[in-house]
Amino acid sequence: MSGPQGLRQRLRGQDDVTIFVHGYNSTQTETIFRAAQLTHDVGIPGATLVYSWPSRATGFGYAYDLDSMLFARDGLEQTIRELKSIRVKRVIVVAHSMGSALTMEMMRQAELREPGWANKNIEGVILISPDLDVGLFRSQMERINTPPDPFIVMVSKKDKILNVSARLRGTDEGERLGNISSISMLEEFPINVIDTTAFNRDAESSHFVAATSPALLAILSSLRRVSNTFGPDERPIDILVPPNERNPDGATEIILTETGQAQVSNP
Repeated sequence: MSGPQGLRQRLRGQDDVTIFVHGYNSTQTETIFRAAQLTHDVGIPGATLVYSWPSRATGFGYAYDLDSMLFARDGLEQTIRELKSIRVKRVIVVAHSMGSALTMEMMRQAELREPGWANKNIEGVILISPDLDVGLFRSQMERINTPPDPFIVMVSKKDKILNVSARLRGTDEGERLGNISSISMLEEFPINVIDTTAFNRDAESSHFVAATSPALLAILSSLRRVSNTFGPDERPIDILVPPNERNPDGATEIILTETGQAQVSNP
């Protein structure tokens, strides 16, 4: 970003802005490439804005990145406030890995000051392979009275990178929100958990399968094209699984197969 004034000039008049928040061990070049790749391959509408927080960009920098992520909460909140001040209609936050923890902490702190802030200012949240403790996620969601809708969590039971993250934090179980084995602990929250395990090929790509699996990218892209055909009010999540098939009172698990079929499981 080039400061608040530059942000206003570049994005004024945009109906849709997607903010991409990177994760742990990510250089700025890698972050921009991943955001551009996802925008192009999926066909994300409007403008894509990269929110880059200072990562050490090394596998040995986990503690440094954790501190930097927490420091970056205010900046992400202010970025969203700036976008809404220039009348951007729809702000979508797409966060990967540790960036998901940053996104959740940002929404939690905004909600503490102004209940209802997240739903009022953010039109959708997508957490990809979130590197986040499940209990912490629960406490954050309990502070967000009305989460943005849609609220999507993309998980994979084969995400080995998250197992490493758990061990770095001194947790033996090896389970994070992004590789959760059951959504039973999340059943009261109005979210959609999309299981992408079927698209995993290796440990590295499994941590960002939404941008590395050609089969999954094709599905996401086709959903976006259909959504654009029906108009701005038609959301890809509603095309993948109609609202009447999802849990109206809590979490819905959507298990994707490589053929593009979606199997719905409610707790």
